[in-house]
Amino acid sequence: MTWQLNILDALLMVLWSGIVILGFKRGVGGAIWALVVFLLLPIMASFGTFTGWVAVLITLVVGLGFSQGLAFLVRNQVESFMYKILGGVMGGLLGLVLVSSVVLSFPISASGAYPSQSLQPAVYEMVSTSTLQRSASWVWNAPNWIRLFLIPDRVQPQ
Repeated sequence: MTWQLNILDALLMVLWSGIVILGFKRGVGGAIWALVVFLLLPIMASFGTFTGWVAVLITLVVGLGFSQGLAFLVRNQVESFMYKILGGVMGGLLGLVLVSSVVLSFPISASGAYPSQSLQPAVYEMVSTSTLQRSASWVWNAPNWIRLFLIPDRVQPQ
């Protein structure tokens, strides 16, 4: 496997590193934030059955509620370096989930090939040669609980 990164990989690595830094800067608040996102992700993925505006409203209410609760919990928290490391690790895990979700979110062809050749040629070339996309391709055959976090629209109901 070669590790030649293209522009898509580079952009996704910048996104991932930004989330790691955000978690690190927030310390324990960033760790709690990432943990809440992990816990809420399956619930938010189920909102796809609602209409778009209802899903947006529910997501805003839940997000604001958790952000206010988080601000209350860590308002007087003294941040040590270990808390910052914990925040960075949790941010890294959250960033990994987000980057994997993005790289696996392009259309699939009717024959099941990923990515679909119906994409614009430049986009198809970028996605099909992506090192991150190739390294995340194992997710297509992963158990449903893993796919729920990374590709929730591809999880088969039990």
